[in-house]
Amino acid sequence: MDRRRGCFPRTRDELESLPGVGQYVANAVLAQMHGEAVPLLDGGMARALERYFGPRELADIRHDAYLQALSHRVVDHERVVEMSWALLDLGAMICKPSKPRCDSCKVKRGSCWAAELGS
Repeated sequence: MDRRRGCFPRTRDELESLPGVGQYVANAVLAQMHGEAVPLLDGGMARALERYFGPRELADIRHDAYLQALSHRVVDHERVVEMSWALLDLGAMICKPSKPRCDSCKVKRGSCWAAELGS
């Protein structure tokens, strides 16, 4: 029996109760479909945020309170989806795990420790 009666879940708890849906997918649905200011935090976005604002405390980005709070603050914007995609692109194309392309970065402006160290 379909307990949702054909309705797509609208809350985080309902979304995460679906098989295979975790924090990232739930946030993607909440941001894209409902305009909620929630980050699409993945490894690349985490890396870009850490290099600019400072390192996280825990290895698992899903449970690091500092990184979670920071990512929420950064995407708390009227264009939340675009802000999240910009950070995802930054982490994937510019702020790479090794050999970041700091010379192409538009946000470094003396605040990014990776750019300062040349790493």
